[in-house]
Amino acid sequence: MVVKRRKIIINEGDEPTPETKAKLKPDVMLRLVASGEPSEFLLASIEIRDVYEGLCCSLFSRGINYDPKTGHTRRKFRHPVETMPKHLAALYDARYKPWANEMSRIGKYGATPLSVVVDILIDGVTLTEVDRRLRIRSGEAKKILCLSLRQYCEMAGMMRVAA
Repeated sequence: MVVKRRKIIINEGDEPTPETKAKLKPDVMLRLVASGEPSEFLLASIEIRDVYEGLCCSLFSRGINYDPKTGHTRRKFRHPVETMPKHLAALYDARYKPWANEMSRIGKYGATPLSVVVDILIDGVTLTEVDRRLRIRSGEAKKILCLSLRQYCEMAGMMRVAA
């Protein structure tokens, strides 16, 4: 399965202000890979973020013209996977869903590994904040994140299973 990369176009006037730059935090995954974790973790995190965003974008409300002349009527509920782009739906079925089911079954500290991964990758919560929220030892959130990403990489075939 090939991951599609988004091309980010930055025009000259599109840079953030110095105040905004001071507030920005470096991405957790970039720091993890720079500290020696496998680069496959970065690819896995990009896939997880893309699939999660694809799932959630169809859950937002949309405006519809209910004027009888236009013929629009109330729509039936469609599963979010049906509205996702095909490559994201394939990633969801083949990789994300089995991994998410596995990660939501196991758990410690009152939270599942899936919730820790979503907090860090999607919501942008720092590792120390997750440690503090769950009242766990310092560095435990990083272990949970790395183990979860390793599981995703192994299930996706990005890494070989250690013997």
